[in-house]
Amino acid sequence: MKTTEPNQALQRRSASVTDRVPSSTPRDSRSVSDLIRQPKMKKITLLSLSIFAISLAGCGSPMANVGHEQNRQAEAAGSPFRWKIQSAGGGTSMSRVMIDLPVGSTKADDTLKIDILSQIERVELSQQRNTNELGEVRMLPDGREVWIIKNQQHGIGYIVTLQPSPQGGTDFALDGPYLFNKNGG
Repeated sequence: MKTTEPNQALQRRSASVTDRVPSSTPRDSRSVSDLIRQPKMKKITLLSLSIFAISLAGCGSPMANVGHEQNRQAEAAGSPFRWKIQSAGGGTSMSRVMIDLPVGSTKADDTLKIDILSQIERVELSQQRNTNELGEVRMLPDGREVWIIKNQQHGIGYIVTLQPSPQGGTDFALDGPYLFNKNGG
């Protein structure tokens, strides 16, 4: 009885497997390590790793990226509010702040002012806040007004748009409330 070394038996078995491959299938005699060492593969791998590293280097915290995008959209929409991103307790937080706007007097007459404050009161009550006292009015460059409601805890702002009515008088549109950090601007 003929004995064979274990390596020789393994080589014979692997040879018999490759012999079963149809002759029309092209055989590549290169090993996997030869394929990885090819210059083209190195270039693709290095390029991919370089792109990945550059993209990571450009990334700040995800919160900062979100805040930047939100601020870009707010500015494009003419909003008087922006997001302030700050580090807090090992993390990052965002808070809404109002941009610096000049204080002014509302263009609403006394009757219209009462109507607007009445509408604000309904909204505030629906938010479980019992306030409708006007603190100040900030003027936006486009003619809209930001009415800041007196509140001890939050800055509460409503964007008020006044337009002449076709029937006479003045119509108003109310957008808000916007809660913001009073001390964060």
